[in-house]
Amino acid sequence: MPSIKIISCATGSGLTLPYAPSQTLSSLKSSLLQSPSYASSRAVRLFYLGRELKTGGRTLDGLGVGRFNVWVMHALGDAKGGGGGGRPRPGGGRS
Repeated sequence: MPSIKIISCATGSGLTLPYAPSQTLSSLKSSLLQSPSYASSRAVRLFYLGRELKTGGRTLDGLGVGRFNVWVMHALGDAKGGGGGGRPRPGGGRS
């Protein structure tokens, strides 16, 4: 089974996970959140070829993962706890 490298946007560290074209994005995110590198995250956003992958029920093949022989994704995890995370909005509050 081929693998895909996921690089953390926050730390630059990498993690290699098994990859199946029929795997869903939700399944990949779930596997990622179970890894020790992302154990402190409650959610993770994945980016591939400069775009955020949002449709969790679609397969990785359907989302174009592996197209152009690129097997790298970037991940941005949300920390657990805290008051909702996100960036402050211009008028105060959080997103």
